[in-house]
Amino acid sequence: MVVKHAMTRGKIRNDLEPEQIADSLWTINDPAQYRALVLDRGWSQADYRRWLTHLMRSSVLENDAPSGTPATGTPP
Repeated sequence: MVVKHAMTRGKIRNDLEPEQIADSLWTINDPAQYRALVLDRGWSQADYRRWLTHLMRSSVLENDAPSGTPATGTPP
């Protein structure tokens, strides 16, 4: 549903299939990421939220990240 909405607005990368985008978002948003970074590594929830938002946006949206910005975001 999120992918279809973004596609109608023309913001999704055209080099990925909708299924790949959905799979990417599903994987990135896995609760294991939260456990590892916030609970195990001590990240704040705000830092985690910023990182997750950046990672999700730069992974699937066209021209979201400036050139040279790593897709993984910048850990705190």
